[in-house]
Amino acid sequence: MVNLIGTNHNPKWLNIPFAQLHWYGKEVRAGRKVGHINLSHPNRAVIIQQLEKLRTELPEDYQSGLNWAIEKLK
Repeated sequence: MVNLIGTNHNPKWLNIPFAQLHWYGKEVRAGRKVGHINLSHPNRAVIIQQLEKLRTELPEDYQSGLNWAIEKLK
Protein backbone atom coordinates (compact mmCIF):
# COMPACT_ATOMS: atom_id res chain seq x y z
CA MET A 1 0.00 0.00 0.00
CA VAL A 2 1.23 3.47 -0.89
CA ASN A 3 -0.35 6.25 1.16
CA LEU A 4 -1.11 9.39 -0.81
CA ILE A 5 -0.36 12.38 1.38
CA GLY A 6 -0.83 15.96 0.27
CA THR A 7 -0.71 15.08 -3.43
CA ASN A 8 -3.24 15.75 -6.15
CA HIS A 9 -5.12 12.94 -7.89
CA ASN A 10 -3.31 11.62 -10.96
CA PRO A 11 -5.53 9.68 -13.42
CA LYS A 12 -2.41 7.89 -14.72
CA TRP A 13 -2.40 5.82 -11.52
CA LEU A 14 -5.44 4.00 -12.91
CA ASN A 15 -3.39 2.76 -15.88
CA ILE A 16 -1.06 0.71 -13.69
CA PRO A 17 -2.05 -2.98 -13.80
CA PHE A 18 -2.92 -4.61 -10.47
CA ALA A 19 -3.19 -1.22 -8.74
CA GLN A 20 -6.35 -0.23 -6.94
CA LEU A 21 -6.76 3.44 -6.12
CA HIS A 22 -8.74 4.45 -3.05
CA TRP A 23 -9.31 8.21 -3.22
CA TYR A 24 -11.04 9.71 -0.19
CA GLY A 25 -12.44 12.85 -1.85
CA LYS A 26 -10.78 15.12 0.71
CA GLU A 27 -9.34 18.54 0.04
CA VAL A 28 -5.63 18.19 -0.70
CA ARG A 29 -3.45 19.86 1.94
CA ALA A 30 0.16 19.38 2.96
CA GLY A 31 0.45 16.41 5.32
CA ARG A 32 -3.14 15.21 4.79
CA LYS A 33 -3.78 11.63 3.70
CA VAL A 34 -6.06 11.87 0.69
CA GLY A 35 -5.98 8.26 -0.49
CA HIS A 36 -3.90 5.17 -1.03
CA ILE A 37 -2.94 2.73 -3.76
CA ASN A 38 -2.88 -1.02 -3.20
CA LEU A 39 -0.84 -3.31 -5.43
CA SER A 40 -1.79 -6.96 -5.38
CA HIS A 41 -0.32 -9.87 -7.34
CA PRO A 42 1.10 -13.26 -6.28
CA ASN A 43 4.33 -12.70 -8.24
CA ARG A 44 6.86 -10.37 -6.59
CA ALA A 45 8.46 -9.53 -9.93
CA VAL A 46 5.13 -8.16 -11.16
CA ILE A 47 4.72 -6.04 -8.04
CA ILE A 48 8.24 -4.66 -8.53
CA GLN A 49 7.39 -3.74 -12.13
CA GLN A 50 4.23 -1.98 -11.03
CA LEU A 51 6.06 -0.09 -8.27
CA GLU A 52 8.58 1.06 -10.86
CA LYS A 53 5.74 2.33 -13.05
CA LEU A 54 4.10 4.01 -10.09
CA ARG A 55 7.41 5.66 -9.20
CA THR A 56 7.29 7.62 -12.46
CA GLU A 57 3.81 8.96 -11.64
CA LEU A 58 4.39 10.10 -8.05
CA PRO A 59 6.15 13.23 -6.74
CA GLU A 60 9.81 13.21 -5.68
CA ASP A 61 8.84 12.83 -2.01
CA TYR A 62 7.73 9.24 -2.69
CA GLN A 63 10.89 8.04 -4.41
CA SER A 64 12.90 6.92 -1.38
CA GLY A 65 9.97 4.94 0.04
CA LEU A 66 9.23 3.27 -3.28
CA ASN A 67 12.92 2.48 -3.80
CA TRP A 68 13.02 0.92 -0.32
CA ALA A 69 9.96 -1.23 -1.08
CA ILE A 70 11.41 -2.38 -4.40
CA GLU A 71 14.69 -3.40 -2.75
CA LYS A 72 12.86 -5.32 0.01
CA LEU A 73 10.86 -7.26 -2.60
CA LYS A 74 13.95 -8.31 -4.57
